[in-house]
Amino acid sequence: MGQTEGVSVTPRRPTDSLLIQSDLKLAEWLDAMVNGVATGQITSVAKQNVLSHQVTFEIDTSGSITPAWKLVRATFNQSGNLLSALRNRKHDLVVTFAPLDKTQSGNFLIPIGESTHIASQLTSGITTGFKSALGQ
Repeated sequence: MGQTEGVSVTPRRPTDSLLIQSDLKLAEWLDAMVNGVATGQITSVAKQNVLSHQVTFEIDTSGSITPAWKLVRATFNQSGNLLSALRNRKHDLVVTFAPLDKTQSGNFLIPIGESTHIASQLTSGITTGFKSALGQ
């Protein structure tokens, strides 16, 4: 198979899930962070090569059933719903990029990467708990 010049290939989104209908822009964020450090616009802390990012996204699911009956002399339920449902959920995604720890067997991040990830998860959980308690 030959290579075509000047053709950009856009990755296809998965089509088998009803929940995946938008892009969380993780590739763009990672590119901006790496390029920012490379150009000196972003300074790294203690040169540890650890990046952590949190994305909060909301999933709204709704549906309704509205049957309508029209008889010869009367009309029933032309504008009302027989059954409707709505579900609203918020999710937090914490992504941490760091080098793997070569001193351990398995896929573990270096200690500062593990600590950063755990701290991000705790912060996310505490923030979500406070927002839930305050009704926001």
